[in-house]
Amino acid sequence: MGLGAGLLLGVGGAIAQPSQDQLNNYARAVYEIELKRTELLVRARTHPNWERVSQLASDRRVSVCDLRTEEQPDFLRPLCSELFAFAEQERQRRGFTTNRDFNEITKLQQQEPQVQRYIQQKLLELGRKR
Repeated sequence: MGLGAGLLLGVGGAIAQPSQDQLNNYARAVYEIELKRTELLVRARTHPNWERVSQLASDRRVSVCDLRTEEQPDFLRPLCSELFAFAEQERQRRGFTTNRDFNEITKLQQQEPQVQRYIQQKLLELGRKR
């Protein structure tokens, strides 16, 4: 089955196979969001409380931004807010009107090696262009 046609069965039922344009837009959004996440992580690591909050998140197997707000040090909250706002804007800019649209492709690429390889290839191409 090609990348642009058919239906795939997901855990919750049928997931429509995204078009090549949708996969390209997904890869671009993931790439841009990851660049922003890396930028913010570099900034976060400069704070003295970073090791403590990083260890807490690691112990819970979540990202530092997924910790409860009251567990996040003051320096971290605005960075997480900035990341979440950027991710939302980037998803919308790339044509994903809801998180669900974006997350469906995330699930699909986790279930379908062919889709995963395609997205990984696009991410590598984007990285080479920088």
